[in-house]
Amino acid sequence: MQRFFQNFIDRLAGATDTAPDDEEVRIATALLLVEIGQADHQWQESEIEAIVERLARRFDLDRETAATLLEEARQRDTEQISLHPTLQVINAHFTPRQKQQIVTDCWRVALADGVLDHHEEHQIRRIADLLHLPHSAFIQAKLQAEAERDGEAG
Repeated sequence: MQRFFQNFIDRLAGATDTAPDDEEVRIATALLLVEIGQADHQWQESEIEAIVERLARRFDLDRETAATLLEEARQRDTEQISLHPTLQVINAHFTPRQKQQIVTDCWRVALADGVLDHHEEHQIRRIADLLHLPHSAFIQAKLQAEAERDGEAG
């Protein structure tokens, strides 16, 4: 954790332009998914499972490692004041397509419990805006996640 904060301080000071390490990228992604999971102030088991699944797939992790990553992100989320350091990591090192994939994962988490809460949608819109994604990418991500959900139900 100390390394994460030191990297953040170094970036603010302009001391490094190097790519973040894998752990920093994983944590940043997990933190965004945690933001969606808790946006409605209720953690559902289906949301937790969706986050673990998305982390496992995105980073080629086993479920146990993905679950540990989720727990670490939940802990860091209680300690962080702002999403901006997380967003800064993603904006600096992810392509627009990778950012859209993260937003799609956010939609998957929001839809996991079968109820799209307006707080979840608002938070995803905020994240997409702060990742500098156009509205069309936000909508495409939502439609993809909804199609996947509807395909599973049908």
